[in-house]
Amino acid sequence: MKSLRTPLGVSTLLGLSLTMAPGAFAAEAVTVDTTTPIGAYWEKNKDALGAATGAQQTFANGATQQTFENGVVTQGKYGGVQAVTGAAGEAFMKAGGAEKFGNAESAPWKHSHCGLSITTHDGKTRWLVVLDEKTQAGSYINLNSAEAKTWQAERSKTRACFTNNAVVETTPVLPETPAEPVAPETPAEPEAPVAPEAPAQPETPVAPEGPAEPVAPETPIEPETPVVPEVPAEPVAPETPAEPETPAEPEAPADTNFGDAANKIADARAVAAANGVAVAETGGELTQATADLVTQDFGGNVSAIYSVAQDRALMINTDALAAYLAQPAEYGTYLYQNEYTKHWKTGALELRALFYNTTAEQCSTPVTWDDHGYALYSTGTAVISHYFIQYDDYGTCINWDNQTTASPVTWGAGLMDRTATGTEIDATYDWSAAKFIPLQQVLELRVDANKVVYIKADAQGKPLAGAQPFESSALTEALNLADRGRFSSYNDWANGSNWNIWNEMTMLGAPVAEATEATANGTTIVTQQFEGGTLVWTKGTAFMTAELNDLGQAKLAWYNALSL
Repeated sequence: MKSLRTPLGVSTLLGLSLTMAPGAFAAEAVTVDTTTPIGAYWEKNKDALGAATGAQQTFANGATQQTFENGVVTQGKYGGVQAVTGAAGEAFMKAGGAEKFGNAESAPWKHSHCGLSITTHDGKTRWLVVLDEKTQAGSYINLNSAEAKTWQAERSKTRACFTNNAVVETTPVLPETPAEPVAPETPAEPEAPVAPEAPAQPETPVAPEGPAEPVAPETPIEPETPVVPEVPAEPVAPETPAEPETPAEPEAPADTNFGDAANKIADARAVAAANGVAVAETGGELTQATADLVTQDFGGNVSAIYSVAQDRALMINTDALAAYLAQPAEYGTYLYQNEYTKHWKTGALELRALFYNTTAEQCSTPVTWDDHGYALYSTGTAVISHYFIQYDDYGTCINWDNQTTASPVTWGAGLMDRTATGTEIDATYDWSAAKFIPLQQVLELRVDANKVVYIKADAQGKPLAGAQPFESSALTEALNLADRGRFSSYNDWANGSNWNIWNEMTMLGAPVAEATEATANGTTIVTQQFEGGTLVWTKGTAFMTAELNDLGQAKLAWYNALSL
């Protein structure tokens, strides 16, 4: 984004969060070729990586690697440019580096059973390399091997990492220096005898209680006085009809708190215009959207939003503003800043409004990355959200959007049909315990360890009236077999993939029929009809494919046209 500093990748930060050995990658300085992908990355992050300590190398497996004072950077077609620094980088290099394992597919990540790890690809197979000093740093496993398949099948029970095959460095044991002779202890002084305690005084005897006073007999109750009959009431005179009330004067409307909205919005509008946004000089009336937020429409799909509490204003596309006001807590309640970028393909100017969940003055650490938010903008045909994480990079707050891609807030017109087909809500299951998947607008309910059911839902995550539930355990079975859930077919379907790049699986929608199985030559193929096509899964494997029908193809064409 235009005004943001160039961020350092996740892998670098994760490595830096570990203990670095000073000069771990030290060697004589080497010139870096900044025309290569690794060189260009180093040029942006040279302060963190330090000087090059080795020439750039390209190996037979297609991976390229270069070492620096504080880490190693790999590059290849399976993960682009990735940096691994500090103790994590040392562990990777000692295990064999890119020459042995190929290029890193992504940043290091915390494996549930092995700790900090990284996956690589050598052009033929994928490797899992453990980098965590606290577990088994330097150990590795071929994820396509029989050993890996056995481990993946058993680890949910054993909760253990694979067999540690890391090279153990031995340090010669030095002979121990003989211990200094210990001087004999000085005998302790004899304790003074304890004086005997004085005998306790005898207790004073308790005097016996005197006899109780005799109780006088109760006085007999007086007989009740007979009740005199009531005198009949005087007849009540008819009420005089009340005078008609004078109609109340209408209350004067309470003063609306716009704060300094007019001035702050005018300033934001001027900056937007200076950056090329086509925005009118004057807008409509100021509107109190919430107790804190004030909005103003300038026409042409350009509006402004102002926070009274923060005394800050942003310009924002009008359709993106509507999406924000529907769930401000989801996108972030702090009005951070505007960004003005050009679409990578069309060159069209994008007006981005960036919201954060904090004041952007706290700055989380790479360990937690608690501070996050979204940029919202419009393409004219769709509202787009772009996820960001903010962290402290050597004293400077930066926004990191590497490895994430912008995605539509909602599907295009006619692509997600959630029209109720009846009035009854399915009562077969307790849907209050279900997980809502907004991207597919379905509810997912895990009935037991082997059964998962889905049902179409409305925008609020409630079962759609008239919708039927269908079991589709294939999705979660494949997820359990995946080495990393982020890269699973289930994640492609439920969340739009790890990179937030939607694919054929994302276009399937909700299941609309029960699954069927067919076995041939010992291989079982599971197929199931979804709204957007057919799910095809080879049972017992981690990945599946989608054969799209007309609706699925229309979804894919619409998404591709956004050129995100």
